[in-house]
Order: sequence, then structure tokens, then C-alpha cells
Amino acid sequence: MAVHPKAAWLDAMGIDRWVERGSVEAVPAADTASTVQWLSRPTAAILTVVSCAPLDDEATAVLGKMLSAIKVSREHCALALVDAPVAVSGLGTLAVLVLAMDADETLWAAAVSDASKAVEVVAHPARFADAPGLKRPAWEALKRLEQRLHVR
Repeated sequence: MAVHPKAAWLDAMGIDRWVERGSVEAVPAADTASTVQWLSRPTAAILTVVSCAPLDDEATAVLGKMLSAIKVSREHCALALVDAPVAVSGLGTLAVLVLAMDADETLWAAAVSDASKAVEVVAHPARFADAPGLKRPAWEALKRLEQRLHVR
């Protein structure tokens, strides 16, 4: 795995180190136990979608509908898969949508509390079938993201 040549400088400034663009796996910051696997990373991304679990076909379709509802195309989203809550300050997009798999989102709330961008933590789309009550909070979060993304 290739590490950025200025890694020591980035560490000194508190900036998360990422691997070179050609690679799909990120180098975790020293204080996190999570890694980020980039599933898609377009250069013109405005929204980063961070998923705590893989997206099957059904969950991908639901995510597509969610993004469509706030007028965001999948082509303008970076999609990342993580194995634990991770700081989102180093992500280069205007906003972040976190798809949390477990019912306890407090770990995510702590991880994103110092973010300088719009961050919303919602239930993973795979959870909607078993718990339809999670759809309303997700919709409210999406509306907040839409307002942030389209008011510039």
C-alpha cells in the first residue's frame, strides 16, 4: 500500500493520510481502528456516502431512490465502506451521509462531532425492511442534506 510522500507533514497538521489515488484502501489515522475502502471516488463528488455494511442490490436501489429524492446523482457521490466509525473531516466533499448498520449511532455521533461539513447519520437501507420507522428520520436527514448541498 502506497503512503503519501508527505505523510509526516500531514500527521503533524492533523490531516488524515490517504493512499495514492490509484489505490482503493485508505490508510487509517493513528487514533482510529477503522479502514476505508473506496468503492467509487469520482473527482467531482459533492457527497460522500459512508456505509458500515456492504450494499446488496436491494439496498443499492433504496440508496439510489434516497439520493434521487434530494436531486443527487450516484455519479456525484463517493461511496466508501468502513469497518468502524471513522472521522470524516478528511473527506473532500461538501457533505457526508453515513449509513449505520447498528441501532446505536452514538459512536458515529462522537466520530463526526468535529466535522466542518454537513454530516447526517441514518440507518443503513438494509434495515428499512425490518424497521420501517427508521425511514422518517432518514428522510428528515436527507432533507437537511439537500438544503445544505443545493444552497450555495
